[in-house]
Amino acid sequence: MGNIVMSIVWLLLLLFIAWPVAFFIGSFWVFLQPFMVCLKLHDLQKSLLTIVDLPTTCTQKMMAGEGFS
Repeated sequence: MGNIVMSIVWLLLLLFIAWPVAFFIGSFWVFLQPFMVCLKLHDLQKSLLTIVDLPTTCTQKMMAGEGFS
């Protein structure tokens, strides 16, 4: 089992930072999808998708009890 303190820190980051940011950027990402294809903004699309995937990263690190790396 991982470090319980780091798991709690990751949970707090998930609740107060990762989810709100992902919800905001996710709606922005969905709105821009058609334009990204037309304007060939693949790098922006990948960057936004990385931010939308932030809750998954926080949850994985929380379950493993990993530190910041």
